[in-house]
Amino acid sequence: MSRAVVLLRVGDRNVKARQRFRQTAARLEARLGGPPVLAAYIVAGTVPNELTLTRAVEQLVAGGADEIAVVPYEVEWPIYDGTDPVQELAEAYPQVRLHLGQPLGVDGDVVDALANRYAASWSLPDLASATVDDLVVIAAQPPIAQPRLRPDEAPQLPAHGAHVLVCVGRICQQTGSAEVYDTLTDLLDERGLSPEPAMHGLMGRQRKAPAPASRAVKVTRTKCLQPCAGAPVACVYPAGDFYWGLTPDLVPRFVDEVLAGGGALPDHAFRPGGGAGGAR
Repeated sequence: MSRAVVLLRVGDRNVKARQRFRQTAARLEARLGGPPVLAAYIVAGTVPNELTLTRAVEQLVAGGADEIAVVPYEVEWPIYDGTDPVQELAEAYPQVRLHLGQPLGVDGDVVDALANRYAASWSLPDLASATVDDLVVIAAQPPIAQPRLRPDEAPQLPAHGAHVLVCVGRICQQTGSAEVYDTLTDLLDERGLSPEPAMHGLMGRQRKAPAPASRAVKVTRTKCLQPCAGAPVACVYPAGDFYWGLTPDLVPRFVDEVLAGGGALPDHAFRPGGGAGGAR
């Protein structure tokens, strides 16, 4: 029996956190002294240039593994996010035995780790006096140097004809706005509508040149846009139209009919103060 391990997270866009995740997988492999350990993410397309769960299992099976433990690198593990993809892979690889480990939250060692963090917190700056740099150090994130401008120079933003604000407030996130954002940015990049070469998307995709300014679409994630009853919600400027129920399946229509076509989606559009279908 040839065993292997997938250390699994839901997703992470933070560069330093991804580095620590890979380092943790390497340390775990050294501790186990045998089975290979791969760091992977459950959501395809969320993390550029990182392994997804599917690709990690593919690699391990190609390397001869016939028994794989999928171990969550999370304190808690939503059952609808954690089990379904693993079960689907188990069906796709009937010759391989897959096992799903428990989340870290069930382990008493987490309490010990939290007690240590509690004790150490008293030596850290209090929030009333903490600077942004202090918080960066506490979060163990690398500092980011602000680009310098010449005295006679103004900052420049890639030219664009439309700006889409995608809500990532709590309710919109719960109803899939992260997937909407990923699908939207990937599709804009694929169709050559990005204002600059994209840094997001699926690994290995050919990047197209930036779109002409009049057709380019800039996308920004925002906090709550309201109304939460319409989640996921997005807003398109300069028109100021809001779009509700914007699921990943609806994104191609949104791109074709609104962003590229200059029209609207009457069944999913409204303006502030108006009801559904109120936009243009």
